[in-house]
Amino acid sequence: MKQRVLWILYDGLNSIIIIIGAVYFTKWLIADAGVPDSAVAITVSSASIVFILLAPRFGAALTSETKAYRALFWTTAAVGILATALGLPGFLAEPTQAALGTALLGFFCLNLLYQLSLIAYNCYLPALVGSDDIERFSGFGEAAGQIGSVIGLLIALALLSLDPWEWLSGSTVRMFLLIGPFVLVLLIVAVMGMRNRHSRLGSEAIMENELHRPSVWALLKGHRLFALLILVVFLYNNAFATLQVFSSSYIAIAWGWPEKKIGLGLLMTLLGAGLGGYAASLCGTRLPIGRQLLVGTVVFATSVTGLAMASLDWLRFLSLIGGGFGVGFLAATARAAAVLLAAELPVGSKFGVYGAVSRTSAIFGPLLWAGVLSLLSGTEPALARQVAMGVLAGVAWAAAGVVVFSSLGAVSRTAST
Repeated sequence: MKQRVLWILYDGLNSIIIIIGAVYFTKWLIADAGVPDSAVAITVSSASIVFILLAPRFGAALTSETKAYRALFWTTAAVGILATALGLPGFLAEPTQAALGTALLGFFCLNLLYQLSLIAYNCYLPALVGSDDIERFSGFGEAAGQIGSVIGLLIALALLSLDPWEWLSGSTVRMFLLIGPFVLVLLIVAVMGMRNRHSRLGSEAIMENELHRPSVWALLKGHRLFALLILVVFLYNNAFATLQVFSSSYIAIAWGWPEKKIGLGLLMTLLGAGLGGYAASLCGTRLPIGRQLLVGTVVFATSVTGLAMASLDWLRFLSLIGGGFGVGFLAATARAAAVLLAAELPVGSKFGVYGAVSRTSAIFGPLLWAGVLSLLSGTEPALARQVAMGVLAGVAWAAAGVVVFSSLGAVSRTAST
């Protein structure tokens, strides 16, 4: 039980570092250091492209619990060290081009290693729990991750508000030197305690995985249900990844909300996502995995439609909470389904493809958004963004359609294993 609890806590601790980096380090780069938005976008996109190329091979190499543990340990240590190092540029009065280039390189490595660590983290789940508990603990982990994001933002706000030594007034990124080492120690303790010395992966399974490393095409072509799951992940993640990037600007321009109200809305979205992960854990074996995917995609698509069409504030808040709930529920359910579907395949290979497709959609979705806005460049900005949100809603409904009109939605738990 200890290993399972630590697996859940790991997701929450990891999210603290990532949310603060995404919010405050990018702000420092652009607003304080004067780095162009395009340079930051290229850095993040480049990390995603490299990850997409590496992920299938990285996942296929995790053929035993020992290898998954080592990969998780070293990628976690690297993420923690790099996150701490993000605070060092805060001591430069006038950052040089070389210093800013080094900062962007560190941010590139942080994004890449974080994504790789998630493959190892996800692979560890079936080694810790039996097939009957996959959905439950996947949901707990997703809930912990979302709550960790909320805690991370609250910690950052508390440090910036209190700042008893007036240490952060010189540069907000100095907070990484306080938060980074603390979270790094907790993460390493969690990973070391997570190691299961009585692995569920026997020597025969390990040897089979060593010898059986299917290509991405063979993995998808020969396992229809898993391929359908990957398609659903690609579609809904297109909308989700785009909302991650543009939700704040959308709310400000399309709805005209002030900054504090936007912050409240996004906080409620994160809480809704945590609730969605917890709801997925409660469903567990009570609801067939196909029905869970159906519930998640429909709730998410309905909420994105509300974001595009709602004119009343209470409906907008409800759409934000519902969108978060759908994302949390879907992320937990899809991770569990990736383990349960095509169970004869190596878990590492499946999560390698799963991760690569998720990051591909994270590039495609924002480009779709930008393309719609470019086509509507002569239209009133608020209306143009509502149309773009409507397009995202259509993509989300396409994910629901795949579940409804394919055999995936009818998959029972016994069939999925």
